[in-house]
Amino acid sequence: MTWDGSSYAVALRYFGVRWHLSVTHLDRDLNVIGASRGTETLPPDLFVAPSIAGSFVAVQEGDAAEGARAVVYRETDMQPLPAPPSAPRNVLARPTGDGKFEITWDPSATAELYRVEARTENGLLWIANVAADQPLRVIAQYPSVRVTAFNAGGASEPLPRRRSSRP
Repeated sequence: MTWDGSSYAVALRYFGVRWHLSVTHLDRDLNVIGASRGTETLPPDLFVAPSIAGSFVAVQEGDAAEGARAVVYRETDMQPLPAPPSAPRNVLARPTGDGKFEITWDPSATAELYRVEARTENGLLWIANVAADQPLRVIAQYPSVRVTAFNAGGASEPLPRRRSSRP
């Protein structure tokens, strides 16, 4: 995230499906003012921070192979960001019989991507990102997982696995 001391914060986020540029107004205590706005972008040049000038945001997109370009987004042309998705429900870990577990969950209506993480003695371990249009299942070595849903508006509150089913 970039903050230049003005009343704007600009973020470029990737959820495994699409890149999003978002603009949020902040007061001097970093409290959000009004609704954040955003738009889908091409993959940005991550070495060049977005530039902010009034209600305009400039982003370097693409690369030399794909045709890099500088794009200026006007905040008034951006749509309000959707609310973050609700947390996935009914996260289950079923033993597969080979020392692994099939992790499944019910979809969240507005999710674009799910992140599956295992709880280990050393903290959280990333297992997989699953696009919302793919089967909502992962084979994992750990039965204790959490699944977080993402969309352009942010992340859901992750819910831990609630129960295991046994064959």
